[in-house]
Amino acid sequence: MLCIPPFLRSFRPMTRIETLSSYRKATLRWRFVPHSKEEAGHPRRSWIPFVRTQHILGCIPNIGYAALISVLGHWVKAVSYGVGAALAARMRKSSRRVFVLISDGECNEGTIWVAIMFPPHHQLANLITLVDLNGQRALGYKQDVLNLSPLADRWRAFGWDVHDVHGHDAAELAMAIADLDTTSGPPHVLIVHTTFGKGVSFMENQLEWHYWPLSAAEYQQALLEIDAAL
Repeated sequence: MLCIPPFLRSFRPMTRIETLSSYRKATLRWRFVPHSKEEAGHPRRSWIPFVRTQHILGCIPNIGYAALISVLGHWVKAVSYGVGAALAARMRKSSRRVFVLISDGECNEGTIWVAIMFPPHHQLANLITLVDLNGQRALGYKQDVLNLSPLADRWRAFGWDVHDVHGHDAAELAMAIADLDTTSGPPHVLIVHTTFGKGVSFMENQLEWHYWPLSAAEYQQALLEIDAAL
């Protein structure tokens, strides 16, 4: 996702954006909207058939999964939303768990750190947050923009039960979640170590693929590389 501040708009990669006029004809019609109010490189409901509902701001889709509460953007509302859902579950004496997925880039924003103070105080053990630690964000690498290492220690200092997990090992991730005590004690956070663009050689750790569209040739190459790795 890319939300461009006004002072950076002159630096948009316009040559790539111009390719979108023809690419919208594809099944998944991704579009960059640099001049709209959304100012985000997000898919919209009118361009992606399988998106059933849409975020109130118009650029963040909610895809219709039975267990999915909400899909939010980089405005770091997800943790606050999850905290409320976890507390509501306790008040209703429900055994359901609440999962929140955020990125390391979101941890640069203060709203996250305000939100994560509440769950340990109230011992919301049913809240599980996964932080995608890939080391980069739309406009730069984390160590250059705002380095939060060691991230695990920061969450631990706020009273969370912290686990480091290999994000590209589904079995390890599933086991880590299964071993959590979600009935009592502190909330849990999994620091999920990943490689941005994993499995596609020309995308791995490349900042521009945070928001650039694929050409038809790049799309086919990406599918071939992913299929070969399966």
